[in-house]
Amino acid sequence: MRHAFVAGWTNNRIVIVSPDGTVKTHSAFWPIPGVKVRFRNSNNLLRLCKPFLFEETVIALEGDSSLEIGKNPYIKRSLFLIQRSSTVKIGDDFTSEEDLRVVLSGEPRQKVSIGQDCMFSRKICIHPADGHTIFDVSTGQALNPGKEICIGNHVWVGMNVLFLKGARIADNSVVGANSLVTKPFTDPNSIYAGAPAQKRNKKPINWDRKSCSDFVFKP
Repeated sequence: MRHAFVAGWTNNRIVIVSPDGTVKTHSAFWPIPGVKVRFRNSNNLLRLCKPFLFEETVIALEGDSSLEIGKNPYIKRSLFLIQRSSTVKIGDDFTSEEDLRVVLSGEPRQKVSIGQDCMFSRKICIHPADGHTIFDVSTGQALNPGKEICIGNHVWVGMNVLFLKGARIADNSVVGANSLVTKPFTDPNSIYAGAPAQKRNKKPINWDRKSCSDFVFKP
């Protein structure tokens, strides 16, 4: 797939980390199977760890921005739009079914982090800023600045979930389908669901990628 590049834009890099730890830096033109990479302006970084598997995914980095994805991801028909010195970091063993939208645009220096071994269903959106301003008429003060989004390790996210600014999910948790997450949830081993999302379990839980018929509990 083609990589967008304009003369005068410099230091746009694709860094590939091999399983043995070897690090190789490539130019903006280096092809990645299943990914269309678009660089705009300078000093953007895309860092991927092998092995990886992408299908019909678009990564757009604009102006001192970066996307780092750990080893063994599977990402399908998704969009990463990262602008204005913003950063996205995703841990190892991340999977996403399709139509993941991670959009950091409008405000500078936004941040999104997703931990290790997270499993996303389809049609999930992550937006750490609203994109437009709500302000106090009497003072002119902006009332809705963006905030970092942080999703912990081993988090299962159901379909059609929307994460907005300030969202945080603790480790070993589940986010139910069609949920709206707008604030930090710091209790691990929990189920969060609803619009807006709320904690739904009383006893600690955890989850496994196997189906119930194949699952065997090992304490």
